Amino acid sequence: MKIASDKLAHLKVGCLGGVAGGIVGLLVESLFSAITGVDLPATAAHVSAATGSLVCAITSGLVKEFVDYQDNKAMPGMHGVEAWDAVATAAPGLALAAALLAIAANA
Repeated sequence: MKIASDKLAHLKVGCLGGVAGGIVGLLVESLFSAITGVDLPATAAHVSAATGSLVCAITSGLVKEFVDYQDNKAMPGMHGVEAWDAVATAAPGLALAAALLAIAANA
């Protein structure tokens, strides 16, 4: 089964966005802890990473669709601009966020 290159691009952007957002979430939690001197529980790191992952993945999905829209203005018919593409781009970040929240709930 061959997957269209545009769909693979959405998946790649979503994966990268989710992981990058998770890392940023961890850095924000660590920075907050260092600045305030408050030793936060491990669940705070999981929730912070999950939030970062979800926000970044959703943003990635919206930005990717905007880029597709702009490409279509320059070269009509190059990409489809669909809401489901944005959802598919955000899905890896949503999955990562759900896993991190499940870990936090069981910690």
